Amino acid sequence: MDAARRVVEARSASFSDAELDRASATPAWSRRASARHTIFAAGDAAHFIYETAGAAAMISRRLPNGRRQIIDIVGRGRLFGFAPDRRHDCTAQTLAPCVIYAYDRAAIRLDPTIAARASAAALDEIRRLRELVAMLGRKTAMERVAAFFAALLPERSALSATIAVPISRGEMANYLGLIIETASRNVVRLKRASILGDETHDEITVLDAARLRALALGES
Repeated sequence: MDAARRVVEARSASFSDAELDRASATPAWSRRASARHTIFAAGDAAHFIYETAGAAAMISRRLPNGRRQIIDIVGRGRLFGFAPDRRHDCTAQTLAPCVIYAYDRAAIRLDPTIAARASAAALDEIRRLRELVAMLGRKTAMERVAAFFAALLPERSALSATIAVPISRGEMANYLGLIIETASRNVVRLKRASILGDETHDEITVLDAARLRALALGES
């Protein structure tokens, strides 16, 4: 379940003025962006690293056969946009209206606060990608879907909760390495088991959080 926990921060909540005013260090620039705004595209110069206030971002990569693979859902307040060389090899898009902060990569070392955050974020990104590989390689389709929704639950959640889902069913399937029919079929199975309940286009009700977590861990 840990591999999917990064999605927990990806709720498309409205942002407050206080949140927009907060900045852990002085950014090179900041701007408001609409949903599905491209922050950077594969091939763009990697001059900055980024964070968002008010919404999450989706990181994807175009495969040689032309298909897109979603590789990360970045919660607000988490630094992203690290690149091994001078150009990005992935594309980042906002999932809802938000504010984007950009920090100049060359100037980061001059600010101890943001430098420490960037170092920690880069190491954490490596850890998350390792967990994602393990999840895709070892978990069943049901366990992946359960892990996705379990990751959206608040820490120490009550027995039930209504959770925000920041991406579409097709994007969820893509992220989990499934086809949409398989993802949808397993959501229906969770509903029939009274683990999941009613849903809208961006929310779903978890009726039995304990059973959902157990499924995500492969314990049932």
